[in-house]
Amino acid sequence: MESINLYFVNFEFNASIIFLLREYSFATVGYNEIAYYGPLLSKLAMVGIALLAIIKAYKSEQYIFTSILFGLVIYYLFATTVHPWYISLVLIFSIFTRYKFGIVWSLLIMLSYYAYSQPDFQENLTYVIIEYVFVLIVMIVELIKYTKKDNFGLQIMDFFKIKDE
Repeated sequence: MESINLYFVNFEFNASIIFLLREYSFATVGYNEIAYYGPLLSKLAMVGIALLAIIKAYKSEQYIFTSILFGLVIYYLFATTVHPWYISLVLIFSIFTRYKFGIVWSLLIMLSYYAYSQPDFQENLTYVIIEYVFVLIVMIVELIKYTKKDNFGLQIMDFFKIKDE
């Protein structure tokens, strides 16, 4: 846990939620509160993955790959550091599912390499926003596409196998 905490508190690169929280903390308190938000995000990621494991019990190998894929997505959305090569796992597991947003992410994450071209290793937040917005849009569209109900609320319940009684 100390290693995970160190990772979530000391490093920031190509992150989604932590960048939003960082901008919020700069606007409200005047400094980066990663020491507070990092451990909180790691706990939220663990809870999200645990809930996914509980709610989406597998019934075949296809469900195993889908659950691992979405577990990785949850982890990386809450992570403070997402280097381009981390997404290779998302890409690999997406190949074994019907969800192809991992392919989109593996292409868009190349925008994060812009930071490596800068002398001060400064990230372009516009590129990070483009990356995550497009990936989330494709993921949401695929979630809607691969569910069988006409109603969006029922689609979400179907995805998580929650029965409306």
